Amino acid sequence: MMVETSKSRWRVPDEEILDAVEAAVADGQTDLLAGGVPPVEVSERVGIAESTAEDRLHDLSDTPDLVAVWGAKPSPPYRPRRSYLPAETAETIAKTTQFNRIDKTL
Repeated sequence: MMVETSKSRWRVPDEEILDAVEAAVADGQTDLLAGGVPPVEVSERVGIAESTAEDRLHDLSDTPDLVAVWGAKPSPPYRPRRSYLPAETAETIAKTTQFNRIDKTL
């Protein structure tokens, strides 16, 4: 996946973050209810703090490559949380199930 960004202030490139999301989806490490990959999964895969993963994923969801969605934690307590999907995956899920995309205009 190719992402065009200006000189990044981050030590982990955007492409590595996006690749981690894609790999987690392929491995089935996604939230329930058509959710995506939670920041904690990305932080573990690329070796960054969870708060950094949250910031990076939030920023990348403003690009055409990543979509922020609502999912549910897959273990008790099953609470809703923000998670992320590659745009192509989100489009496929949207065709087959109710989609819980986060509306950033609110």
